[in-house]
Amino acid sequence: MQSDIIGIGQLVAPDGVARQFSLNKLWFELRTIAVPNTKVDFEYRLGSTPEYNLDTWTDWRSGFDSAFSSFRCLQWQMTLFTENPLVTLGVEELEIRADVRVSLQKDQPKLKIVQRQMLGQIRSLHRFSYLSSEAKRARIFREKWSLDNVIAGSTSEFDQFIRLSEWARHQ
Repeated sequence: MQSDIIGIGQLVAPDGVARQFSLNKLWFELRTIAVPNTKVDFEYRLGSTPEYNLDTWTDWRSGFDSAFSSFRCLQWQMTLFTENPLVTLGVEELEIRADVRVSLQKDQPKLKIVQRQMLGQIRSLHRFSYLSSEAKRARIFREKWSLDNVIAGSTSEFDQFIRLSEWARHQ
């Protein structure tokens, strides 16, 4: 199991108003239903950007350290193991707690949410941009992974998208 990317600011802003903060410490408490011959490995990674990038995110880690201050985002994963394919470990709850220092400026206005409405469409933390198939980067990528073979015989751009999605899923 792997979580979506979580903005740590969401964990530390109970009134919904984002503030500047520095992260001091994170705690994870995982509650499972004990089942013989099963185990769970829990790992997390931290990033300073809202989408994963090798340069701005840590590697997966299971231990804790104190070098947290510049991180704004978090992602976790759990790997469940069993010796008997007929039984599996049950996960009841994962609690994430964050110790942060919130920066408040003297002249900062006192803000209060007076109305909150969830819209039908939720904006993703991941940016999307369209890259033309004729762009130099796209040509290099297509040649490296033989993607022209993947989409060979496609009848539409949508069909190409489906074939590429299936190809990516199996990588």
